[in-house]
Amino acid sequence: MLDNNTICKIKEMPYNYHKLFLIIGQSNSGKTNYLKELSNKFGSNIINLN
Repeated sequence: MLDNNTICKIKEMPYNYHKLFLIIGQSNSGKTNYLKELSNKFGSNIINLN
């Protein structure tokens, strides 16, 4: 489900001045699963800000 464009943008983030990355979608659209895939790929943790 991960696309190359998203992965490239995330890899560029350390070099950008602004580092906010939003994942927006309707309820039950797969955002949480997408975040889990990203966290596994990059070895990072998910922090819920709700």
